[in-house]
Amino acid sequence: MPIKVNCLNCDKTIKASDKYAGQKAKCPGCGNVLRIPELTAMPPIPIAATVEPSAPPLPDPPKQQVVQEVFSDSGRGNTAKEQDLLVVRPSTFRTRPIKYVLVCFLIFIGIVLASVAEDPSTGQSLPWVWGIPAAGLLLLAKWHFEKLTTSLKITNRRSILRHGILSKRTREVRHSDVRLLQIDQSMIQRLLSVGSLSIASAGHGEVEIMVKGIKNPEHVKETVDGYRP
Repeated sequence: MPIKVNCLNCDKTIKASDKYAGQKAKCPGCGNVLRIPELTAMPPIPIAATVEPSAPPLPDPPKQQVVQEVFSDSGRGNTAKEQDLLVVRPSTFRTRPIKYVLVCFLIFIGIVLASVAEDPSTGQSLPWVWGIPAAGLLLLAKWHFEKLTTSLKITNRRSILRHGILSKRTREVRHSDVRLLQIDQSMIQRLLSVGSLSIASAGHGEVEIMVKGIKNPEHVKETVDGYRP
């Protein structure tokens, strides 16, 4: 790009190449020494900054829904849904170990006597001797029947005692109402890990549930205590 210079002596306009910028040259008209001005840098053209559209704000994370557990009764773990924890029945042998052994021995002796005993006059066996083992078998059957028809069910809300098969009798005590929870054991029962459990509620002055001869009564008591308020 040529640089234009005006001579101050002859007022002539001279064009010089930009490669001579900043140097001295003679005017071709009058010979006057001129100084060719230097090129001035063009100021940068401001470029408007492009503003990128901002990304839409992210949606807030969903708030965690706090689910409050509903308790139908007071006490730990008494949720609205009732759940069975354990079912216990009286033990036939551990409840009365000495009587059980004696009855079994009586049955054995009765069978032996009925087999060998004879009437001296007729030489025939004595029918009444069979009554001894029969009585023992009936007593064992009675004890086993009591075991099958008696059950204590512990849920997370209450204790339920049931008696009978055809005609049933049911008694229950809520854990939140338990006033008395007692275990009774003799020395032999403690050795056999068996005992009697009694439960009474605050609204009654007497024991409402009593089960004799259940196995591990301490475990049953701890289970009920765990759900009392």
